[in-house]
Amino acid sequence: MSTGDEPRSEGGAQEGGRLVPQGAGSPLITQHAAVVFLLAVVIGLSVGGLTAASGKPWPVAAIAGLTAAGVSIQPAHRLIG
Repeated sequence: MSTGDEPRSEGGAQEGGRLVPQGAGSPLITQHAAVVFLLAVVIGLSVGGLTAASGKPWPVAAIAGLTAAGVSIQPAHRLIG
């Protein structure tokens, strides 16, 4: 019978007397996803920078960069994956 002083282990494990949630050591995103998103950011910044350098207004350059970043995620996932 429990006295109520022990930590409950609902979905977790005990380490050194403290409750550690399940999956506490797992990363937020995988390494593959991080590389794909990083590549998309680099592509988006490159396209946006080149668009701005060509003399287009900054809102047009921002839209071009965001579009390029969004469109590049699926091909990067397939190429790296």
